[in-house]
Amino acid sequence: MSRTSPFSDRAARAVACGIVALLLGACTDVPARQQLVRFQPLPLAPAGEIQYCFDGSPPLSDATPFVFGGRDLSIPTKPDVAAAYKELGVVWAGNGCVPDANGYTIHGPHVAFGGLCLDPPPPGTKEYNDIVMGVGVTNTLYPQWRQRHGQAAMAPAILHEGMPRMNKGKK
Repeated sequence: MSRTSPFSDRAARAVACGIVALLLGACTDVPARQQLVRFQPLPLAPAGEIQYCFDGSPPLSDATPFVFGGRDLSIPTKPDVAAAYKELGVVWAGNGCVPDANGYTIHGPHVAFGGLCLDPPPPGTKEYNDIVMGVGVTNTLYPQWRQRHGQAAMAPAILHEGMPRMNKGKK
């Protein structure tokens, strides 16, 4: 009896398996892949007049912070604006909210839709376009802030530069 090397038996088996797999694969018809849904992202800058702005959206030159009844939903950079948001329980990335969560957190949706998350939605999402165009936006923060600070509470020091003053036209 002649003894063969175990390596040649393994090699022969591998070649035989490869040939069988090739023959079986060549004889079967693979149906063409059907694409059921085609992804189409929303435009980065929606068509029409911009109603609200935030970090990453087209700016509004005369926007006041949202908490004070305005149209600016940007992450606060001024301490008094940040304090007003924090007083009402609003959170944002770096201040109690998960970044890039697009309003899907334990804090609810974006503040524009009645939640407590101020983190801006990513461009191209429905939430981004809805906020910029003002679709479904409801300011529930300003009435709460006014209730806590009086009906005439609108400090000029916290208004953005270029914002028309409330007493415009009076001398």
